[in-house]
Amino acid sequence: MNIVWMEWCRVYGQPDEAPWYKLVDFETASRNGEPFTMMLEYYAAYRKAEKNLPPVLPNFSNNMCTAYLKVKIGEKHMRALGYTEWDCVIGIRYDEPKRYHRMMAANDRGGTRWDNVCPSYAAGVTKEDAGAFWAAQPFDLGMDSDFGNCDLCWKKNEGKLIKTIMDDPARVIWWSGTEERFGQVFRHDRADYKTMGWSAEQRSRQTDFDFEYLSEEIDCFCGD
Repeated sequence: MNIVWMEWCRVYGQPDEAPWYKLVDFETASRNGEPFTMMLEYYAAYRKAEKNLPPVLPNFSNNMCTAYLKVKIGEKHMRALGYTEWDCVIGIRYDEPKRYHRMMAANDRGGTRWDNVCPSYAAGVTKEDAGAFWAAQPFDLGMDSDFGNCDLCWKKNEGKLIKTIMDDPARVIWWSGTEERFGQVFRHDRADYKTMGWSAEQRSRQTDFDFEYLSEEIDCFCGD
């Protein structure tokens, strides 16, 4: 399988012909959120220069991390390859009907060069099926599924974030640093990442902490 790995590399103010992304591999890929930071810097500079507005971080009104780091970069790559329309295959399972129907609703609305296709949903594949498949493989990534692609995604519930920080406190550094750097927060309806880091440190000294009151679930899926 030919896997294409893309990273944002655009800086505001570059010539129009400058690339928006670069192709990387396991050896050259960023490890510390650099493409995410570059995208936020680009739009902070754009908002200041073009609209005289302050920076903004991804939020429920502007899911810019998915839009710019994934969707638009993927579109630019397909266009660079000469495609004018295509299918976008997304790994939504059968036990994720809300996400599936959102993808199908997007198809119905149109306005894009691609249609979303969800073969795992169509085949009835569930989380248990996917887990059984990977358990049968001769390797194990050793990664907690709660971490996911985006370890402290702002869409995750607070309890899950705090548990993740307790497991690896270094994970909060980028998130709290980004909020401080841009003078914004990812969400206004709960504690910022610095506070969650502090909370995780305090709770790590306790045993059998009950996270139920922090367990509100919001879909955390970067394909939405």
